[in-house]
Amino acid sequence: MILGTSEGVVRFIDVGDRKNVKTIKVLNIYDKAIKELKVSHDHHQIALLAEDDDRIFFIALNNKEKMNPIKLLGFVAIPTKLESISWVPEFKPPLRR
Repeated sequence: MILGTSEGVVRFIDVGDRKNVKTIKVLNIYDKAIKELKVSHDHHQIALLAEDDDRIFFIALNNKEKMNPIKLLGFVAIPTKLESISWVPEFKPPLRR
């Protein structure tokens, strides 16, 4: 499970065993509430957006890497107020004629 909090924190929680729920990783990313948390279609990346922030943060998920399967990749600043984000599967530009 992935939780985005009102404090700008992302928590990764293992709920596979209901008797032993545990936090896997905590990332303090924003100082404002997380507004959008989107998982890519291949489940390898997460995009995050906070309230009144112009930065989209990206997190990589890699189950094959045992030591650090969750990594903060960085962010992209967009010079305008963002309202939402979305992943587009297999975006292909239109063909030119």
